[in-house]
Amino acid sequence: MLNRFLIFFLGVSLNISAFSQSEGEGKKVFENMHSLSEANELIKAHPGWDLELHRIPEFGYLSDTAITQLSVHQVYEFKNRDNQLSLGCVVQRDTVEFIRVKYIYLDGSTMTMDSLESLRQKIIHDLEAGVPFSELLHYTQDHSPTGQLDWFCKGIMVPEFYEATLPRKAGDIFTVDIPERNWYYVVVKEDANRFGLLTEWLVLTLPH
Repeated sequence: MLNRFLIFFLGVSLNISAFSQSEGEGKKVFENMHSLSEANELIKAHPGWDLELHRIPEFGYLSDTAITQLSVHQVYEFKNRDNQLSLGCVVQRDTVEFIRVKYIYLDGSTMTMDSLESLRQKIIHDLEAGVPFSELLHYTQDHSPTGQLDWFCKGIMVPEFYEATLPRKAGDIFTVDIPERNWYYVVVKEDANRFGLLTEWLVLTLPH
């Protein structure tokens, strides 16, 4: 499910220290970078570099306090999970609106739309009648054990899903359609939207 929503997650074990003066081109480029747009331009300009831009929320299971507490524009070095030396830089940190939902996913390529809509209406009817969400999770077609997405914000989820869930109120039960991908959902809004910090973290993995 997480891959389907195009969630970006940085999994590193950080032992962060200030970046030393002895490093070369990567350090110079990172030190002269002052915005998210410059980070994106850097990625385009250097296709041969092992560069990744990660969006790290302040809270939720995608959060990483070792990163969210770092200073903006400071360059750091660390070893990633593969024990490779890497450079990291917080290029931007903004206050954004976060959403938390749970879902049941139906694959439109595996059934007719009539069958899909009939099943969605049954799921919605059962939820509104008080059937526990966990008892209906067997309908989901992505094998999620909980159907919960925790907190996410714009840019972490596919845009269509984010825009459809953003204006909803806590407790709402509704559908989301992304027909060009054959993705169809029954969604339950778990909480009121919440504001928090989003850290844009650029990583350059250095060659051996």
